[in-house]
Amino acid sequence: IKKDGSAFYVEVSLTTTLYRGEEVTFVIHRDITERKTGEAAIRAREEQFHSIFANSVDAILVMKPPFGSILSANPAACRMFGLSESELCSMGRDQIVDCSDDRFVEAMEEKRRTGSYSRKEYRHIRSDGTKFLAEVSSGSFKDQDGNEKSIVILRDITERRLHDAIIR
Repeated sequence: IKKDGSAFYVEVSLTTTLYRGEEVTFVIHRDITERKTGEAAIRAREEQFHSIFANSVDAILVMKPPFGSILSANPAACRMFGLSESELCSMGRDQIVDCSDDRFVEAMEEKRRTGSYSRKEYRHIRSDGTKFLAEVSSGSFKDQDGNEKSIVILRDITERRLHDAIIR
């Protein structure tokens, strides 16, 4: 506690040595309040993003470019594809995307050029083999080790397209 009553974090190092024939203990205090505050902010942000990931109604996949290895999938993605997270991760992108869809090829080209794409529509494949249309957005980022990763957000728009066809 400081003189003004505010609390702060301290890292303490102790070392004992002989000094002029007597045992002396040196105590070093270092103010680590800024570091602890930063760590708390990082934890809060991680909790926030985990909550968004876990509770999103849209499917979210974390992938490793360039070949689309799936690193993690949220519960909505598991429901969308009818697979567990471990099954999705063992399959990879090419088993859940209709790679013959020209719109997918165009989206991948845009991502290669710009690092992201937004609201592209192309076909995906459920675990039972049925194909469905999804609206997809994707962006790239680097993790703390400098490895490139992608976030892919998918929304099944099959019903929307059927509704649009009925209205027309």
